[in-house]
Amino acid sequence: MSEENVEIIRGAFAAVTIPGDPEGMVAASAPGFEMHLIGVTGEAVCYTGASGIREWFRDVAQSWESFRLEATDVRDLGDRVLVLADVRARGRVSGVEVDDRWAWIVELREGRAVSLRGFQDQGEALEAVGLRE
Repeated sequence: MSEENVEIIRGAFAAVTIPGDPEGMVAASAPGFEMHLIGVTGEAVCYTGASGIREWFRDVAQSWESFRLEATDVRDLGDRVLVLADVRARGRVSGVEVDDRWAWIVELREGRAVSLRGFQDQGEALEAVGLRE
């Protein structure tokens, strides 16, 4: 099941671009799915369920002229999957360019994502799962 979890998450993350289609992420998520992220101004943000995923895609499209996430390392952690990715984006209003490496820990149950926690520092994500860079 663990390799299956990796493939489920790899597929869900493949759609994270602007413009993007949230339905791949929706299909990979359980009802009540919670996405805990850091917003563009550094505040904690939580999106819940399929409507939350769709809202997140809209928020990203509103904030970013372009946004591309490329999963460079997807690791099986049993009932969790660690995603390390390169993020390239350009702010819609500011024009600020982002070229960074972010990470996410996704918890799965019965082949569906139940929660996602985002990190803007890959080292913090690795620490959170008991790994080192």
